[in-house]
Amino acid sequence: MSNTNINSLFEILRQPALSNRLFAQVQDDKITYSRLLEEIGKLHAIFQKNGVKKGDKVILSTNDDYYTALFFLAFLRYGTVTIFIDPDVPARRAMAIIEKTGANIFVMDTDLFVTRGIDVNAVSFFLKINKEAQKKGMLFDRLLKSKKTAASPTDEFIFPAILNAAVEAPQTIENIEADDVAYILFTSGTTSDPRGVM
Repeated sequence: MSNTNINSLFEILRQPALSNRLFAQVQDDKITYSRLLEEIGKLHAIFQKNGVKKGDKVILSTNDDYYTALFFLAFLRYGTVTIFIDPDVPARRAMAIIEKTGANIFVMDTDLFVTRGIDVNAVSFFLKINKEAQKKGMLFDRLLKSKKTAASPTDEFIFPAILNAAVEAPQTIENIEADDVAYILFTSGTTSDPRGVM
């Protein structure tokens, strides 16, 4: 494994022998490597469609451990720079980090957009993480609605529901180089201002 980089690691994960192996178990939901790779591919298609590219900085803040892993691996795979913000950090500190990094792409729990005062109309792209399970019958209700009562434009930016409509399409993938920034973590700032560590 010493010579394995992110590019070759994902090639290894695509081997048929690994496809049905367990990546994670979230309560009763068993996530295999094939499902993980499919979801990462769909996320890539969603982000690429919305203009997110290699080197862009994205704020990632969620209380869900699996979603944190999923998005982080997707961003690593495609060269997007993840900026982690603890979802429990006070809003003022979160906004200071956002301002310091200049990040304009957000993947956060739905409630954090409100508590942190993020204006979704003023950002490049956003994805709201909503862990609430879809109520039974909601799909039929939406399908039967008339075209005049279409959903609001922001409804399409709710995760994980957005994965249902996403299609993993073959795309040219940029190679990730050894000196590309993978993520940025901020120090606690107990003795001075928090500093971003690449």
